Amino acid sequence: MHIVAVEPTVFFVQTVSGLQQGVGLTLANDGVAARATLVVRLGPQETRVDLGTVPPGTHRQRIYMPDVRETTQAEFTLLADGQVQDRRTLTWTPERHWEIYLVHGSHHDLGYTDLPSNVLREHDRFLDDILRFCEETANWPEESRFRYVVEQGWSVLHFIEHRPPDVVDRLVRLMREGRIEVTALFGNETSELCGHEEQIRLLYPSFRLKRRFGIPIRTAELNDIPGVSWGLASVLAGAGIRYFAPAIPDYFAWGFQVHPFWDEEAVLPRDMIGAFWWEGPDGPLSGPTSRPSATWPAAWLTWPGAATLTIYCALSFRAGIGTTRRRTCASA
Repeated sequence: MHIVAVEPTVFFVQTVSGLQQGVGLTLANDGVAARATLVVRLGPQETRVDLGTVPPGTHRQRIYMPDVRETTQAEFTLLADGQVQDRRTLTWTPERHWEIYLVHGSHHDLGYTDLPSNVLREHDRFLDDILRFCEETANWPEESRFRYVVEQGWSVLHFIEHRPPDVVDRLVRLMREGRIEVTALFGNETSELCGHEEQIRLLYPSFRLKRRFGIPIRTAELNDIPGVSWGLASVLAGAGIRYFAPAIPDYFAWGFQVHPFWDEEAVLPRDMIGAFWWEGPDGPLSGPTSRPSATWPAAWLTWPGAATLTIYCALSFRAGIGTTRRRTCASA
Protein backbone atom coordinates (compact mmCIF):
# COMPACT_ATOMS: atom_id res chain seq x y z
CA MET A 1 0.00 0.00 0.00
CA HIS A 2 1.43 3.41 -0.90
CA ILE A 3 0.55 7.09 -1.19
CA VAL A 4 -0.28 8.25 -4.73
CA ALA A 5 -1.15 11.88 -4.05
CA VAL A 6 -1.70 14.35 -1.22
CA GLU A 7 -3.58 17.41 -2.53
CA PRO A 8 -4.54 20.46 -0.45
CA THR A 9 -8.01 21.96 -0.98
CA VAL A 10 -9.51 25.37 -0.25
CA PHE A 11 -12.10 23.80 2.06
CA PHE A 12 -11.96 24.10 5.84
CA VAL A 13 -14.12 22.92 8.72
CA GLN A 14 -14.34 24.27 12.25
CA THR A 15 -13.85 21.58 14.90
CA VAL A 16 -13.47 21.55 18.68
CA SER A 17 -9.70 21.38 18.19
CA GLY A 18 -9.63 24.34 15.80
CA LEU A 19 -9.78 24.99 12.07
CA GLN A 20 -9.03 21.94 9.92
CA GLN A 21 -8.07 21.98 6.24
CA GLY A 22 -9.53 19.45 3.82
CA VAL A 23 -6.94 17.36 1.97
CA GLY A 24 -7.50 14.97 -0.94
CA LEU A 25 -5.67 11.71 -0.27
CA THR A 26 -5.18 9.03 -2.96
CA LEU A 27 -3.85 5.58 -2.02
CA ALA A 28 -3.00 2.49 -4.05
CA ASN A 29 -3.48 -0.89 -2.41
CA ASP A 30 -1.92 -3.80 -4.31
CA GLY A 31 -2.85 -6.31 -1.62
CA VAL A 32 -5.92 -7.25 0.38
CA ALA A 33 -8.16 -4.83 2.24
CA ALA A 34 -6.49 -3.52 5.40
CA ARG A 35 -7.08 -0.90 8.05
CA ALA A 36 -4.81 2.10 7.66
CA THR A 37 -3.75 5.21 9.55
CA LEU A 38 -2.11 8.37 8.26
CA VAL A 39 0.28 10.18 10.59
CA VAL A 40 0.58 13.87 9.68
CA ARG A 41 3.51 15.79 11.15
CA LEU A 42 3.59 19.59 10.82
CA GLY A 43 6.73 20.76 12.55
CA PRO A 44 6.47 19.56 16.15
CA GLN A 45 2.72 18.87 15.81
CA GLU A 46 1.57 15.33 15.05
CA THR A 47 -1.95 14.26 14.06
CA ARG A 48 -3.21 10.72 13.46
CA VAL A 49 -6.02 10.20 10.96
CA ASP A 50 -7.93 6.89 10.94
CA LEU A 51 -8.46 5.97 7.28
CA GLY A 52 -10.66 2.96 8.02
CA THR A 53 -10.40 -0.11 5.81
CA VAL A 54 -8.66 0.60 2.51
CA PRO A 55 -9.94 -1.75 -0.24
CA PRO A 56 -7.75 -3.17 -3.01
CA GLY A 57 -7.06 -0.85 -5.93
CA THR A 58 -7.00 2.94 -6.05
CA HIS A 59 -8.74 4.59 -3.10
CA ARG A 60 -9.54 8.30 -2.68
CA GLN A 61 -10.88 10.08 0.37
CA ARG A 62 -11.01 13.48 2.04
CA ILE A 63 -9.08 13.88 5.27
CA TYR A 64 -8.65 16.89 7.54
CA MET A 65 -5.47 18.22 9.09
CA PRO A 66 -4.68 21.30 11.21
CA ASP A 67 -4.65 24.62 9.37
CA VAL A 68 -1.21 26.19 8.94
CA ARG A 69 -0.58 29.92 8.61
CA GLU A 70 3.04 29.81 7.44
CA THR A 71 4.94 27.65 4.97
CA THR A 72 6.27 24.51 6.61
CA GLN A 73 7.36 20.95 5.89
CA ALA A 74 4.57 18.37 6.14
CA GLU A 75 5.38 14.70 6.57
CA PHE A 76 2.73 12.07 5.77
CA THR A 77 3.37 8.52 7.01
CA LEU A 78 1.03 5.73 5.95
CA LEU A 79 0.59 2.83 8.38
CA ALA A 80 -1.24 -0.46 7.78
CA ASP A 81 -1.60 -2.97 10.58
CA GLY A 82 0.92 -0.90 12.54
CA GLN A 83 3.63 -1.15 9.85
CA VAL A 84 4.98 1.79 7.82
CA GLN A 85 3.87 1.42 4.21
CA ASP A 86 4.96 4.74 2.70
CA ARG A 87 6.17 8.22 3.64
CA ARG A 88 5.93 11.54 1.79
CA THR A 89 7.39 14.94 2.71
CA LEU A 90 5.87 18.01 1.08
CA THR A 91 6.27 21.76 1.39
CA TRP A 92 2.93 22.91 2.77
CA THR A 93 1.81 26.48 2.14
CA PRO A 94 -1.17 28.25 3.74
CA GLU A 95 -4.43 28.36 1.79
CA ARG A 96 -6.52 31.49 1.69
CA HIS A 97 -9.58 31.47 3.93
CA TRP A 98 -12.66 32.06 1.81
CA GLU A 99 -16.06 32.94 3.24
CA ILE A 100 -18.83 31.51 1.07
CA TYR A 101 -22.43 32.71 1.16
CA LEU A 102 -25.10 30.37 -0.16
CA VAL A 103 -28.22 32.11 -1.46
CA HIS A 104 -31.25 29.95 -2.19
CA GLY A 105 -33.01 30.82 -5.42
CA SER A 106 -36.36 29.79 -6.85
CA HIS A 107 -38.31 30.40 -10.03
CA HIS A 108 -42.02 29.95 -10.67
CA ASP A 109 -42.30 28.33 -14.09
CA LEU A 110 -45.94 27.29 -13.82
CA GLY A 111 -46.86 24.73 -16.47
CA TYR A 112 -43.41 24.06 -17.91
CA THR A 113 -42.62 21.00 -15.80
CA ASP A 114 -46.07 19.43 -15.33
CA LEU A 115 -49.78 20.18 -15.44
CA PRO A 116 -50.49 23.46 -13.61
CA SER A 117 -52.73 21.59 -11.13
CA ASN A 118 -49.83 19.30 -10.23
CA VAL A 119 -47.35 22.18 -10.05
CA LEU A 120 -49.59 23.99 -7.55
CA ARG A 121 -49.57 20.97 -5.26
CA GLU A 122 -45.82 20.62 -5.77
CA HIS A 123 -45.27 24.22 -4.65
CA ASP A 124 -47.39 23.51 -1.58
CA ARG A 125 -44.93 20.76 -0.71
CA PHE A 126 -42.02 23.12 -1.37
CA LEU A 127 -43.43 25.54 1.19
CA ASP A 128 -43.91 22.69 3.67
CA ASP A 129 -40.19 21.98 3.33
CA ILE A 130 -39.35 25.68 3.64
CA LEU A 131 -41.23 25.92 6.93
CA ARG A 132 -39.35 22.89 8.19
CA PHE A 133 -35.96 24.25 7.10
CA CYS A 134 -36.65 27.58 8.81
CA GLU A 135 -37.69 25.89 12.05
CA GLU A 136 -34.80 23.41 12.00
CA THR A 137 -32.29 26.28 11.73
CA ALA A 138 -34.02 28.59 14.23
CA ASN A 139 -31.21 28.13 16.78
CA TRP A 140 -28.39 28.54 14.28
CA PRO A 141 -26.38 31.79 14.13
CA GLU A 142 -28.43 34.61 12.66
CA GLU A 143 -26.47 34.69 9.40
CA SER A 144 -26.85 30.92 8.90
CA ARG A 145 -30.60 30.55 9.42
CA PHE A 146 -32.59 29.41 6.42
CA ARG A 147 -34.43 32.17 4.57
CA TYR A 148 -36.60 32.11 1.50
CA VAL A 149 -38.10 34.61 -0.93
CA VAL A 150 -41.29 33.45 -2.66
CA GLU A 151 -40.90 34.77 -6.19
CA GLN A 152 -44.61 35.43 -6.86
CA GLY A 153 -47.76 35.67 -4.78
CA TRP A 154 -49.82 32.89 -6.38
CA SER A 155 -48.05 29.99 -4.68
CA VAL A 156 -48.47 31.49 -1.20
CA LEU A 157 -52.16 32.13 -1.88
CA HIS A 158 -52.71 28.51 -2.92
CA PHE A 159 -50.76 27.26 0.09
CA ILE A 160 -52.85 29.31 2.52
CA GLU A 161 -56.08 28.03 0.93
CA HIS A 162 -55.00 24.37 1.14
CA ARG A 163 -53.27 24.10 4.50
CA PRO A 164 -54.79 23.92 8.01
CA PRO A 165 -54.78 27.07 10.20
CA ASP A 166 -51.88 25.93 12.38
CA VAL A 167 -49.63 25.53 9.32
CA VAL A 168 -50.73 28.94 8.00
CA ASP A 169 -49.89 30.43 11.40
CA ARG A 170 -46.36 29.02 11.15
CA LEU A 171 -45.95 30.60 7.71
CA VAL A 172 -47.26 33.98 8.84
CA ARG A 173 -45.00 34.02 11.89
CA LEU A 174 -41.93 33.40 9.74
CA MET A 175 -43.00 36.07 7.24
CA ARG A 176 -43.39 38.60 10.05
CA GLU A 177 -39.94 37.65 11.34
CA GLY A 178 -38.44 38.25 7.91
CA ARG A 179 -37.38 34.62 7.40
CA ILE A 180 -39.83 34.13 4.51
CA GLU A 181 -40.77 36.91 2.13
CA VAL A 182 -43.53 37.09 -0.44
CA THR A 183 -43.04 39.60 -3.25
CA ALA A 184 -45.50 42.12 -4.63
CA LEU A 185 -46.61 40.79 -8.02
CA PHE A 186 -49.11 37.97 -8.51
CA GLY A 187 -47.14 36.30 -11.29
CA ASN A 188 -44.50 36.71 -13.97
CA GLU A 189 -46.77 38.73 -16.21
CA THR A 190 -45.76 40.10 -19.61
CA SER A 191 -46.06 43.65 -18.34
CA GLU A 192 -45.80 45.24 -21.80
CA LEU A 193 -49.23 43.79 -22.62
CA CYS A 194 -50.83 45.29 -19.51
CA GLY A 195 -52.48 48.64 -19.21
CA HIS A 196 -51.99 50.83 -16.15
CA GLU A 197 -55.03 49.37 -14.34
CA GLU A 198 -53.96 45.79 -15.07
CA GLN A 199 -50.49 46.44 -13.69
CA ILE A 200 -52.00 47.86 -10.51
CA ARG A 201 -54.26 44.83 -10.10
CA LEU A 202 -51.23 42.52 -10.29
CA LEU A 203 -50.45 43.85 -6.79
CA TYR A 204 -53.88 43.17 -5.29
CA PRO A 205 -53.40 39.52 -4.16
CA SER A 206 -50.13 40.04 -2.30
CA PHE A 207 -51.35 43.27 -0.75
CA ARG A 208 -54.46 41.46 0.52
CA LEU A 209 -52.07 39.15 2.37
CA LYS A 210 -50.27 42.20 3.70
CA ARG A 211 -53.49 43.67 5.14
CA ARG A 212 -54.83 40.34 6.41
CA PHE A 213 -51.68 39.14 8.19
CA GLY A 214 -49.70 42.33 8.78
CA ILE A 215 -46.71 41.17 6.74
CA PRO A 216 -44.32 43.52 4.93
CA ILE A 217 -44.28 43.73 1.12
CA ARG A 218 -41.06 45.49 0.15
CA THR A 219 -39.87 43.92 -3.08
CA ALA A 220 -41.10 42.82 -6.48
CA GLU A 221 -39.73 40.26 -8.91
CA LEU A 222 -40.48 39.75 -12.61
CA ASN A 223 -38.43 36.88 -13.97
CA ASP A 224 -37.92 35.15 -17.30
CA ILE A 225 -39.92 37.81 -19.14
CA PRO A 226 -38.25 39.54 -22.12
CA GLY A 227 -38.61 43.10 -20.94
CA VAL A 228 -40.23 45.30 -18.33
CA SER A 229 -42.89 47.93 -18.99
CA TRP A 230 -41.70 51.43 -18.17
CA GLY A 231 -45.06 52.11 -16.54
CA LEU A 232 -44.41 49.40 -13.97
CA ALA A 233 -41.86 51.73 -12.37
CA SER A 234 -44.61 54.18 -11.47
CA VAL A 235 -47.01 51.45 -10.33
CA LEU A 236 -44.49 49.89 -7.94
CA ALA A 237 -43.36 53.28 -6.69
CA GLY A 238 -46.91 54.33 -5.95
CA ALA A 239 -47.47 51.11 -3.96
CA GLY A 240 -44.44 51.73 -1.78
CA ILE A 241 -42.29 48.95 -3.24
CA ARG A 242 -38.65 49.84 -2.66
CA TYR A 243 -36.80 47.01 -4.42
CA PHE A 244 -37.27 45.44 -7.83
CA ALA A 245 -35.42 42.34 -9.08
CA PRO A 246 -36.29 41.36 -12.65
CA ALA A 247 -34.32 38.58 -14.33
CA ILE A 248 -34.44 39.31 -18.05
CA PRO A 249 -33.89 36.16 -20.18
CA ASP A 250 -30.78 36.14 -22.28
CA TYR A 251 -30.81 32.63 -23.76
CA PHE A 252 -31.91 33.83 -27.20
CA ALA A 253 -28.56 35.65 -27.49
CA TRP A 254 -26.39 32.57 -27.02
CA GLY A 255 -24.07 32.40 -30.00
CA PHE A 256 -25.75 35.34 -31.76
CA GLN A 257 -25.25 39.08 -32.00
CA VAL A 258 -28.51 40.68 -30.84
CA HIS A 259 -29.69 44.19 -30.07
CA PRO A 260 -29.19 44.83 -26.33
CA PHE A 261 -32.03 45.67 -23.96
CA TRP A 262 -30.55 49.09 -23.22
CA ASP A 263 -28.07 51.61 -24.57
CA GLU A 264 -24.80 50.13 -23.36
CA GLU A 265 -22.90 53.38 -23.94
CA ALA A 266 -25.40 55.46 -21.94
CA VAL A 267 -25.95 52.98 -19.11
CA LEU A 268 -23.31 50.24 -18.83
CA PRO A 269 -22.09 47.19 -20.75
CA ARG A 270 -24.38 44.21 -20.33
CA ASP A 271 -21.60 42.06 -18.84
CA MET A 272 -20.50 44.61 -16.23
CA ILE A 273 -21.67 45.19 -12.67
CA GLY A 274 -22.84 48.78 -12.33
CA ALA A 275 -25.39 51.14 -10.83
CA PHE A 276 -27.99 53.44 -12.29
CA TRP A 277 -31.25 55.20 -11.52
CA TRP A 278 -34.40 54.20 -13.37
CA GLU A 279 -36.80 57.08 -13.74
CA GLY A 280 -40.47 56.30 -14.42
CA PRO A 281 -42.57 58.11 -17.06
CA ASP A 282 -44.02 60.46 -14.44
CA GLY A 283 -40.50 61.70 -13.68
CA PRO A 284 -38.99 62.73 -10.36
CA LEU A 285 -41.24 64.76 -8.11
CA SER A 286 -40.18 66.86 -5.14
CA GLY A 287 -41.67 69.08 -2.49
CA PRO A 288 -43.17 68.38 0.94
CA THR A 289 -46.67 67.64 -0.39
CA SER A 290 -45.83 65.70 -3.52
CA ARG A 291 -46.47 62.00 -3.96
CA PRO A 292 -43.50 59.59 -4.21
CA SER A 293 -41.59 59.68 -7.46
CA ALA A 294 -40.67 56.67 -9.54
CA THR A 295 -36.92 57.18 -9.48
CA TRP A 296 -34.97 54.04 -8.63
CA PRO A 297 -31.34 53.83 -7.60
CA ALA A 298 -30.34 50.42 -8.86
CA ALA A 299 -27.53 47.90 -8.84
CA TRP A 300 -27.49 45.97 -12.09
CA LEU A 301 -25.78 42.61 -11.91
CA THR A 302 -25.04 40.50 -14.96
CA TRP A 303 -23.38 37.13 -15.50
CA PRO A 304 -21.94 36.55 -18.99
CA GLY A 305 -23.20 33.30 -20.47
CA ALA A 306 -25.91 32.83 -17.89
CA ALA A 307 -29.53 32.27 -18.81
CA THR A 308 -30.67 35.54 -17.31
CA LEU A 309 -29.51 39.03 -16.58
CA THR A 310 -30.55 39.97 -13.08
CA ILE A 311 -31.22 43.56 -12.12
CA TYR A 312 -31.58 44.52 -8.47
CA CYS A 313 -33.27 47.90 -8.25
CA ALA A 314 -33.67 49.85 -5.03
CA LEU A 315 -36.51 52.31 -5.35
CA SER A 316 -36.11 55.78 -3.87
CA PHE A 317 -39.28 57.60 -2.90
CA ARG A 318 -38.07 60.43 -0.67
CA ALA A 319 -40.03 63.56 -1.33
CA GLY A 320 -38.04 66.77 -1.09
CA ILE A 321 -34.65 65.04 -1.37
CA GLY A 322 -32.82 65.53 -4.63
CA THR A 323 -31.25 62.61 -6.43
CA THR A 324 -27.66 62.57 -7.62
CA ARG A 325 -25.71 60.51 -10.11
CA ARG A 326 -28.96 59.54 -11.75
CA ARG A 327 -29.06 57.71 -15.07
CA THR A 328 -32.35 57.46 -16.89
CA CYS A 329 -33.12 54.17 -18.62
CA ALA A 330 -35.63 53.88 -21.42
CA SER A 331 -38.31 51.23 -21.37
CA ALA A 332 -36.85 47.73 -21.65
